[in-house]
Amino acid sequence: TPAQDQLLHETVAHEVKRLAALTGASVVAALDPDGRVFASGGAAAGRWAAGLKVQQQSAGSSNNGVAIVPSGAFRFSSAPLLVGDRTVGSLVVANSLDNAYAIIGR
Repeated sequence: TPAQDQLLHETVAHEVKRLAALTGASVVAALDPDGRVFASGGAAAGRWAAGLKVQQQSAGSSNNGVAIVPSGAFRFSSAPLLVGDRTVGSLVVANSLDNAYAIIGR
């Protein structure tokens, strides 16, 4: 039902915001199986709006690499989100590849 869908979205949004605060990542996002943002949290969450398709560039591994969104690039790690044995999406933890990231990496 629409009410259940809304409750699910609110619950997931709350949890990704909580995880972003705990990890200090630029963004923590739940993506659907097509790689579209379902919910996001963190300082860069506005750059990962609901419905946005995230292009993930991975080098030899499907769970880390560079994610490309219209506003820039992010280094990410991800894990599948499972319900039973069914993959329903992925959880992505990402940091913006901007000047602040370059300074931290020195």
